[in-house]
Amino acid sequence: MLDDLKQLGFTWATRAGATIGIVDVVTPARKREILEGYETKADKVQSQYEKGLITDDERRQELIEIWTKPQTKLQKRWKITSHVPIQFG
Repeated sequence: MLDDLKQLGFTWATRAGATIGIVDVVTPARKREILEGYETKADKVQSQYEKGLITDDERRQELIEIWTKPQTKLQKRWKITSHVPIQFG
């Protein structure tokens, strides 16, 4: 989501004379809490791999599934704010 926003910014900022800075992106308050739960799950999968209980392919697939969920949750909570009023025309 932020990459798409960045690309839009590069494409249109010079035409519109507008910019978006990192201070305009508000990090979700529960980000750390959300990520900690998934880090625990990822650590468990890594431990299973190190013990030989799952293959490298299984480990990779599970990690992808684990980290996709918080990414989706966080994307829904990202907010863009503007410290400068936006005026058109």
